[in-house]
Amino acid sequence: MLRRSVKELEASAAGSTRMTVEQRTRVWRDAGAASRLIWEAVDLLAGASGGSFAYAGNSMNRLWRDVRVAGLHGGIYTSTTMELFGRILCGKEPNTLLL
Repeated sequence: MLRRSVKELEASAAGSTRMTVEQRTRVWRDAGAASRLIWEAVDLLAGASGGSFAYAGNSMNRLWRDVRVAGLHGGIYTSTTMELFGRILCGKEPNTLLL
């Protein structure tokens, strides 16, 4: 997903053409989906860490918190990006100034 998005972004920049709203929204959707997958993977690793995971000095604990907080950003929050893409596919206004 992310490779496709990067290729699309690079092609747009190289050609000096502006991406369509649907293309830009798809990039956001893919970032949101990737964010969710990363969160799930880190959460699985944290679960396998056992009780030592709760120790604040544990590097896995820090990674888990960082990934979780990053995933809450509006630009990659999965529910928001999926809704945005769905709105565009249904011909509705995006309701965001970020596009």
